[in-house]
Amino acid sequence: MNDDFLTSEQTENYGRYVAEPNEEHLARLSPLIHGHINMLGH
Repeated sequence: MNDDFLTSEQTENYGRYVAEPNEEHLARLSPLIHGHINMLGH
């Protein structure tokens, strides 16, 4: 994938959290994660 449009910092941090996730962030993700688990039948 071409990443010429990204800065060096953006390329280095791609796919990573910029900081530790907080409780609010995790609470928003929880239903999505559980929905995917249920969809997979686990």
